[in-house]
Amino acid sequence: MLLQVVLATLLGLIANLVVLLVNRYYLDPRIREAIAGLDRITQAIDRTVSKRRRQKKAKVTSKTLSKYRYTLFRYNMVKSALVLASYFAFFFLVSSFFSGTVILPIPASSNLTPPQYIRFREGGSLVYLLSFLLFLSTSLRQPKLPEN
Repeated sequence: MLLQVVLATLLGLIANLVVLLVNRYYLDPRIREAIAGLDRITQAIDRTVSKRRRQKKAKVTSKTLSKYRYTLFRYNMVKSALVLASYFAFFFLVSSFFSGTVILPIPASSNLTPPQYIRFREGGSLVYLLSFLLFLSTSLRQPKLPEN
């Protein structure tokens, strides 16, 4: 039982590490690039003094702005889809290979009876779910934005 709990926890950690590595080395540089492009365009518009000229510049650059916004949206959707795909892939591994009861060392009885503990059927799936949620914050980190 202990091996089952440890392996399910490690699979939850590995699933989040896979997402973290893909985010850090593939998605985050592209997200940073799109954010920098948005910053460049908005700063160029904001530097314009005349109201009429600013409106004209905003109209000219609106397609480029929408392109960068769509790029940000697309990469964030890829990030979310990657989290879901890794969760379900590793959940399938856990649910198909780790079957059995997991006993939690929490007393579930009164003082009059001998101590009994909470038992979960298919507990490996529950342990995987809890470990995935525990390590989820590491895989969903946003890229650090440049300081202005």
